[in-house]
Amino acid sequence: MPAVQCTPRAGPAALSCKLATVTRSARFALTLLAACASCKHAEPPAGFGVNLTIDASALAARRSVHTLVLLVSGAEAYTTTLVVDEITVRGDGIVRARYVPGVDSGALSFSVVAKDAGDSVVGLGSGGPVDLVPGKAVAVDIRLQDGGDNPDLATPDLTSTLCSNGLTDGDETDVDCGGSCTPCEPSRACKMDEDCATQTCLVGRCELASGPPSWVSLDNLPSGRTFAAAASLDNGKVYLLGGSDGTDAVAAVLVYSLETNGWTAGTPLPSARFRFPAVAQDNTIYALGGLDQTAPSTYAPLDEIAAFTGGAWNALSRKLTSKRNDHVAVLGGDGRIYVAGGRTHPATTALATFESFDAKVDAVGTATAEASLPSARFFAGAATDASGRILVAGGNDGTATVLRRVDAYYPNTKTWTTAPDLLEARDRHGAALGGDGRVYVVGGAGASALKSVEALSTDGARWVSVPALGTARFGVAVTRGWDNRVYAIGGSTDVPGPLTTVEAYGPRIIAGPSSAQAGKQVAISGQNFAAKAKVSLSFAGSVVATGSTNTAGAIMPSLSWQVPPSLTVGTYELTVVDDRARYPARLHFEVVP
Repeated sequence: MPAVQCTPRAGPAALSCKLATVTRSARFALTLLAACASCKHAEPPAGFGVNLTIDASALAARRSVHTLVLLVSGAEAYTTTLVVDEITVRGDGIVRARYVPGVDSGALSFSVVAKDAGDSVVGLGSGGPVDLVPGKAVAVDIRLQDGGDNPDLATPDLTSTLCSNGLTDGDETDVDCGGSCTPCEPSRACKMDEDCATQTCLVGRCELASGPPSWVSLDNLPSGRTFAAAASLDNGKVYLLGGSDGTDAVAAVLVYSLETNGWTAGTPLPSARFRFPAVAQDNTIYALGGLDQTAPSTYAPLDEIAAFTGGAWNALSRKLTSKRNDHVAVLGGDGRIYVAGGRTHPATTALATFESFDAKVDAVGTATAEASLPSARFFAGAATDASGRILVAGGNDGTATVLRRVDAYYPNTKTWTTAPDLLEARDRHGAALGGDGRVYVVGGAGASALKSVEALSTDGARWVSVPALGTARFGVAVTRGWDNRVYAIGGSTDVPGPLTTVEAYGPRIIAGPSSAQAGKQVAISGQNFAAKAKVSLSFAGSVVATGSTNTAGAIMPSLSWQVPPSLTVGTYELTVVDDRARYPARLHFEVVP
């Protein structure tokens, strides 16, 4: 009997066994026995195994067979490959193999590939599945087809059997992906970056790439602002509402232009206020409650809902169920605005209040009470995820305990569940749904001001660290802009005084020129995409150009796009996304006469 040499392969408990010598008789045996015992978890029962009969008699090139590759999948978690050197199949062409798996129950399937000395496929066959019987041997017959008879099998992917069987086997890291198979999508298991379609493996799971994208500095605010609210509209503007200048609450509104990267004064709020949330819906911004500073060190909590539309602020006749500050608010997937938690100055008791209202129906009365928060809190962060689920993350429970807890509300069933805890306890932070479909929790404070940022994984199962802010900040205003970037505006550090600095997370694209006539050629440049990624430019739902990024995440060279000759004068939208971060950047483009 020939000796068997065992060499570990990549992948869990994988095995590659090469026969050291082979007889040249018409019949020969390939045996996997105790020589491979070190590769197994336990000694199998006596007589246990699979007796394989491989019939190569139908192969036209039978005499040229140099290598037999046996692929085993199913109950066993690895693939065994038999490599037979310098062999000529003669006589009846029967190969007999005894295979001892590493488990004694379940079902196994077998595939055999016959190759010549030049590594060309000359035959293929399969057998099973067969159910293993503890302590007994089962028989499997495999008849090889001539590889040249079937063009689809002439040059097979030797991992195809494993990569499409609905199991995690071979060197796969998840079901039919990773290792030698197709790279895995985000949220699937991985061992290294190469196992992932995004080339990013974090704590054993594929994730969207970051670092880049990272946080980039934008134009500073004209004056420092903390505990303000932020919202954005489809006109490409980001609005910073009210807040404190470090001494007094203000009514001032500042407006950021994506095109000019600059801030200008907007229409002031009806009254000075801070420590309140804002929500945008249908090109209207709603400011909800907060603290109105009527005099130095004199504060009055509000139940007022002010709406900004058509360039003016108006107070709705509808009000919150109670006056409050330090609460959060989001637009739900059902089109209703939800308000959660907070407290009522000067009390420090955290509220579990949760309510909603339809902003399109400005009826007299208060908002509708919903099922209370499972955990009362103020200074939390909140966002609606891509599925329409509302997340209330972190905050303070009113006993000076800063929380990691995250509660999730499902508007369709009106029920709460517990979501994964944050990586860090934090309050006075911000949250927003990013352009890549992940919820981002930004800054805040624990024992001190935080730079850290975390994002909910694509499968919602855990929070992952993403690039940190350039400046630690709490009382920060956070919103997602029309361009899909997440904005972190103002706030405070541990040093007294509000910040003027502004940062944004996500890629940005620029058109050169920013407007053109129909039929003209336009160059699209971009920064802060994932590094060494493929990018695609889309217009009107179709990909119109492709390119790549360099190690810094910049598109190199720029993408070239021809404005369709048939376009009429107007404003259009361009989108660029890469295949690693999958974070789309949007741009308004003007077609001129």
